[in-house]
Amino acid sequence: YRNVFASSAVRSVGTVQQLDVQAYQDSSERETLIGQANLTWRTSLLGMEHVLLFGVEATSQQGNSERVNGYFGAAGTAAANRTLTVNLTDPLVITAPRFVAGPTGNSNRAATVNLDQFSLYAQDQINLTQQLQLIAGLRYDRFSLDVGNVFTGAQFNRTDELWSPRVGLVFKPDEDSSLYASWSRSYLPQSGDQFSSLDATLASLEPESFDNYEIGAKWNVTPSLFFTAAAYILDRSNTRATGPVPGTIVLTGRQRSKGVELALTGRILPHWQVSAGYGFTDAEVLEGDTAGRRVAQVPRHSASLWNRYEVTDRLGLGLGVIHQSKSFANISNTVVLPSFTRVDGAIFFRLADGIDAQLNVENLLGADYYSAAHSDQNIMPGAPTNVRLTVKFGF
Repeated sequence: YRNVFASSAVRSVGTVQQLDVQAYQDSSERETLIGQANLTWRTSLLGMEHVLLFGVEATSQQGNSERVNGYFGAAGTAAANRTLTVNLTDPLVITAPRFVAGPTGNSNRAATVNLDQFSLYAQDQINLTQQLQLIAGLRYDRFSLDVGNVFTGAQFNRTDELWSPRVGLVFKPDEDSSLYASWSRSYLPQSGDQFSSLDATLASLEPESFDNYEIGAKWNVTPSLFFTAAAYILDRSNTRATGPVPGTIVLTGRQRSKGVELALTGRILPHWQVSAGYGFTDAEVLEGDTAGRRVAQVPRHSASLWNRYEVTDRLGLGLGVIHQSKSFANISNTVVLPSFTRVDGAIFFRLADGIDAQLNVENLLGADYYSAAHSDQNIMPGAPTNVRLTVKFGF
């Protein structure tokens, strides 16, 4: 893919507003082999029923990636030619960049990647009583990554051996409801974007660790309508984030996210399906260089509602809304991504037995919103109104 992005904030030059842009193209090729096997064993021990799960998983991945920077204006690969200043107009007019591959291109990257992962895991689900279950598990992962710099010949590697435990309790006061509490720990090796940009710094950093504490409830309101609620605390350690200056990384030490999630899914009426959700998230950096700041791109409030109504046996209508409150674009906490509400729609039609058509309209009302950010300047707008037609054949 190719991308032209804003590399500076907008500035005023007299009566004209300007900004800088840069460009790159990125290509990746991967070949992945994954094998997994599970064994489930039901037995009785010490008067209690057990459901034992044993598993093994192995992954082997080889690939290569290359990032080639774009140049504007005069020939040559001088760093100054990577940036183009343009007037902020509608439409925005940007000269087509040219891409210069190979090590002569300023700051180009090319890498070969070899990833091997091996895992063993076991879990026991124990019926302590007819109403109380204990679930405990342990997973072992060996993660080995080798990344080679094609241009310099430098090799970087890391090997992590990780143990991930989990434990939970489930209490069922009746057949239609359950309460649960759980704790789990997991890891993510520091291995760059998509495990393809390992360097000396990342190779020396401890893996990110995640401790998740959660309590919740599940309730079958009716046989076809389900309600779930959960409250959680997620502690994330050894974290890093994109820095305020493009291309830089800052260590954020330890982050804590805590919140509540509610969901209602199923049929309100025989012809009316609904899927509704709400989440409140309080995400903050607790330690490190950016302690006290909000975690980037995490809105405090998010909600969604989707309805599908079957008008006839052949015709169905769908209508939904997605809302997110404001969030920060970056860990600097200086640029705000505004809150937004997006409306989506759909029409479902059975053309014949075994042939179904579906027309989805995303962003039905044409809302302007921002879906993601890579820095305080490189901010991605959400998609405008778009339509997708799908036809499904069943045999």
